[in-house]
Amino acid sequence: MRIARCNIGGAPVWCEVDGDDVWVLEAPEGELPGDGARRAQPSPLVNPSFETPTEPGIVLIAIENFPSPRNPEKPPFPKLFPKGIRTLARNDDDVVLPSEPSRVMAEPELAVVIGAPARNIAVDDVDDYVFGFACFNDVTAVFDDGRPFDFFQAKGRDTFGPYGPWVETSVRPQDTIDGLTITCRVDGDVAITDSTSNLIFNVREVVSEATRTLTLQPGDIISLGSPLPPPFVTADHTVEFDIEGVGTLRNRFVSS
Repeated sequence: MRIARCNIGGAPVWCEVDGDDVWVLEAPEGELPGDGARRAQPSPLVNPSFETPTEPGIVLIAIENFPSPRNPEKPPFPKLFPKGIRTLARNDDDVVLPSEPSRVMAEPELAVVIGAPARNIAVDDVDDYVFGFACFNDVTAVFDDGRPFDFFQAKGRDTFGPYGPWVETSVRPQDTIDGLTITCRVDGDVAITDSTSNLIFNVREVVSEATRTLTLQPGDIISLGSPLPPPFVTADHTVEFDIEGVGTLRNRFVSS
């Protein structure tokens, strides 16, 4: 089931995306809709306006979670970084490039969406706390002005976190471990192809580790890491990436 949020009269409502049709769902306020949620209207929406699929209280990024020459061996623990909520952007939103001299990378990633309050969750129990999966672009800038690399400066800018267009609830953690193909295109040309089976730490390990530090709430997301090497992008580039069975996220990069 593809769960999205659409803007109706200035307020977000839960929707189901079924092929080309988008249906408003009945769901208690403040709760995620379940797979059995009923459609609230007799006909689909016309020209729906999509929001981000959830409104997370926290966004975590798994750093260096695909194999590289810098990571020849599996480290003891996942490396996680909190990315600011105000970085979030919707599918088809523009990503605004920094005005300072910089090189900007698109990082196409699979994000896990939390479905229930989770604290100190064992690896084997993580599936019970997963709502579904979505696409996330962990846009990153490397500055050419001599400043040392800093995660907040590199990843924490407005619009540097495109997320959406929906949450796919039929994809489960084992599917991502078995392998879902990620294909990223820049202006239609393939830049990266990889599989989630190559993640150094799988979704169960990452979620379990995160809950050792803080309580995750429904709608929170953890983006699981980008295949390498990420493509560099400039103004007027359009990045579109597909994750098998999950969806397609598309954004254009523009000058500030």
